[in-house]
Amino acid sequence: MRNISNKIQMVRRYLTALILLVLFGCGGGGGGTVAQPDPVINSVSGIAAVGKPLSGTVYLKDSSGTVVGSKSTGADGSYSFDVTGNSNKPFLLKAVGSANGLNYTLYSMLHDKETVNINPLTNLITARAAQGANLDTIYDNGFNDVIASAMKSGLVQAMIDVKAFINNLAEVNGSVTVDPITDSTYKADGTGLDALFDKISVTVASGSFTVKKANGETLANMAVNDITSATADEPGGYTITGKVLFNNAALSGVSVALYKTTYEIYLVPGLDGHYGANNILKESVAIVTAKTGFDGVYSLKGVSAGSYTVVPTLGGYLFTPGSIGVISISSDGLVYLFDEGKGGNQVTDGINGIIYNSTLTMFDNTVHEQNFAGVIPGGGDFGITVD
Repeated sequence: MRNISNKIQMVRRYLTALILLVLFGCGGGGGGTVAQPDPVINSVSGIAAVGKPLSGTVYLKDSSGTVVGSKSTGADGSYSFDVTGNSNKPFLLKAVGSANGLNYTLYSMLHDKETVNINPLTNLITARAAQGANLDTIYDNGFNDVIASAMKSGLVQAMIDVKAFINNLAEVNGSVTVDPITDSTYKADGTGLDALFDKISVTVASGSFTVKKANGETLANMAVNDITSATADEPGGYTITGKVLFNNAALSGVSVALYKTTYEIYLVPGLDGHYGANNILKESVAIVTAKTGFDGVYSLKGVSAGSYTVVPTLGGYLFTPGSIGVISISSDGLVYLFDEGKGGNQVTDGINGIIYNSTLTMFDNTVHEQNFAGVIPGGGDFGITVD
């Protein structure tokens, strides 16, 4: 039994070391500040909701790694813990439950106030405070006084980072004015902060987070630790928009995905001002997706400076060309297109393949494209217009 106990302790120390490496090795911890005495807190309460009250259980773990207790949520998503005499703060809270037929596991963290709400934004804030580390792993195996202190020191800045990013989305437009964790007026009644969760969903998994509209359109998909660079470089973000047509009529329901793409450019020998692209590598997971509406229009929003490929798909249809790109957006808003499907500066090269270059124009932080044409099985024309 002693050997088993020793092995368990070794595993816990190992997990703690790994989490500390993430928190402190990646800039977490907010060093250099003088710790202030914790206020006396005798109770912890709040609302667990996702646009609707969360029906389930809230767990509270203190910084000693002890689960203080569990409480079932009320009909309104409310919960409350008596923590009188427990000085092992901060506390990490986990809500496990369901709403709207979906299952959720969400986290939140006490930061010096008795109100601790639990919702999709508090989950992202807590993940940001943990520098993108897996919150399930921290809660189950790694939450101790050292980890708790590191997360607490980054919690306020994490809240600022998350609010800045979310408020830059057009669908939010600066409407998040409260602290999602400590707002004592928060209720799952479709007003205030809760109204936001009827418009968008925010999920965290494997160190990344995804923001989607209620219709499933992806607004953002990136690493938790990239959240500050995304807001600092392009306040409001860029948009790639366009239209899909079939037989000169709008084609709805087309899924349009944006993929990060790396490539190298070179000056085409003997043709001044003509550049080519080779060694093109498109990532396998899309960072933003959208569907065309009844007007055939799609909008890929929240796009940061970088290089991308746009790919439309719809069952039963073939798109020629199969993609638009590489679209390269510089940090100062200049846009370049290297694409084998474009005319204009066309150069033939059987070795490198894609060696076409067009310079595009950015208006209102939106990329405006040119038309493409192709066929689908059974015949018929379609066009993709980014306009």
